[in-house]
Amino acid sequence: FIAYLYEVNSKKHFVQNVCFYNDTLSEKVNLQDEYLLWRKNITEKKIVIFNLCNFPFLINMHTKSLMVQIESSFKVNRLLRRHGGFTLVTSSGQPVFLGPSPYLVLNVRRTHLVEDSISQLVLADSSGSLHKALRVQFAQEEAVDEGGVRKEFFQLLIRALFKEEFGMFEFYKESGLCWIRRSHLDLTSEFRLIGAIFGLAINNSVILDLHFPSFLYKRLLNNTVLPTLEDMNQLDPVLASNLKKLLDYNADDIEDVFSTTFQITYSVLGSSQTHELVPNGKDIFVN
Repeated sequence: FIAYLYEVNSKKHFVQNVCFYNDTLSEKVNLQDEYLLWRKNITEKKIVIFNLCNFPFLINMHTKSLMVQIESSFKVNRLLRRHGGFTLVTSSGQPVFLGPSPYLVLNVRRTHLVEDSISQLVLADSSGSLHKALRVQFAQEEAVDEGGVRKEFFQLLIRALFKEEFGMFEFYKESGLCWIRRSHLDLTSEFRLIGAIFGLAINNSVILDLHFPSFLYKRLLNNTVLPTLEDMNQLDPVLASNLKKLLDYNADDIEDVFSTTFQITYSVLGSSQTHELVPNGKDIFVN
């Protein structure tokens, strides 16, 4: 019944998803036992009345993150068992695996961090290795990744990806938030890789310093939801304020006062671009 209510709410948005969280259930259930039982039931094709993994909308975000960690650990251990474990051989202090490694190992140069990371992640994606536990090695550095190197890697990579010259995101000074940059180029593959980087961080329990408006996460939960003026105000309060004034203006001289058409102007890497919101929008005034 609760699953039915959640499904209806996902379409109609009567309440926020957090209203379905059961914090007591999230805290009391043994997550590892629940996950292993869920995997076993899938393997043996058993039908069970209740397993928390079948009702993820009941558990809060903290519990979800713990579940992701459990799943990641399970996959690593499964790989080790499948390939008979590993043999540790001394080689500059690094473990050498006999057979396929249960880890995704990235060897990157600090001076070419973005290029090295993206090229190796493309290969990892094509080979199905993105779900593996991550190990990072900076070129010509002897530090063994026990977690600290991995965190530094994500911090440096995210900082580089969000730079203005990279052309993927734009920064709004008034709100301190970022949004996807408009572009006439097809950047689908680039954004897919950025999504893979975000997922890789989650899978390896690394918290990223991301400054997106809440609408981005609403859209991830439901790709049919449309932005509201409230969403715009969170990202760009100046633009939202001007749009509110336009909406509230009731006099007949709206075209003379605002001189606004259905065409927008924006900047892409210093170059001014225009986009018509409707056909012939540059000749149609908002009234």
